[in-house]
Amino acid sequence: HNFTARKSADRFFGTKSRIVIYRAPGDDSVQRYIMEFSCGEPFVEAEMEFVALYVRGQSFLLHQIRKMIGLVMAIAQGYTSEEAIERAWKPERMDVPRAPALGLFLSRPFYNFYNDKYGNDGVHQPIEFESYEEEIKMFREKICNVIVATERRENCMMHWLSSLRDRKSG
Repeated sequence: HNFTARKSADRFFGTKSRIVIYRAPGDDSVQRYIMEFSCGEPFVEAEMEFVALYVRGQSFLLHQIRKMIGLVMAIAQGYTSEEAIERAWKPERMDVPRAPALGLFLSRPFYNFYNDKYGNDGVHQPIEFESYEEEIKMFREKICNVIVATERRENCMMHWLSSLRDRKSG
């Protein structure tokens, strides 16, 4: 499943649109630039298998990341084909599964554009987080512990994965 997920995630790179919400053809307000969508190695925590997915883009729309992950998971589980990603860019409505919100969090904000434009203009300071790496790491571990405990207790992802069998995506 991991190879399929990696290959599917790669197809989101670049400027894409319409996977999140339906708009009239030609409405560029739904276009977003995805700079990275990658899949980490699976790991086991509390006797459950997890995989980290990393998404980096300039901005995101409501439920966009959940739908991107949902579609990748549906493909990895064999419930739809990779062609569903290409169909998701088209203006026709498409039922795209929304992955559970549990487990999604902002790992790191990037301010490259701001820093390049204003960071060294003599008025503004660059926004950087390097001096906070240890605090960020500890906070991320706390978040991950809550995610694991909640999934263990509520089985959110397992319930959602079983619901994919009953739905047609793409």
